[in-house]
Amino acid sequence: MKVKITYTPEEENAARATLDTLRAMYPAARVHESAKKAGVSAVFLTVIKPEKPHHTKQNS
Repeated sequence: MKVKITYTPEEENAARATLDTLRAMYPAARVHESAKKAGVSAVFLTVIKPEKPHHTKQNS
């Protein structure tokens, strides 16, 4: 599952609260933030299934 949260500076507190809630629900999720473009920021949360870990150099 992937979740993308896009927000403006005015919505940052709500976006952070949403991200905190999702991270509490899915502690193993990966989070990536994109650079701000035209005043809009984005945060991506990727939830991976425990039986199918993300392929990295450590678990390849």
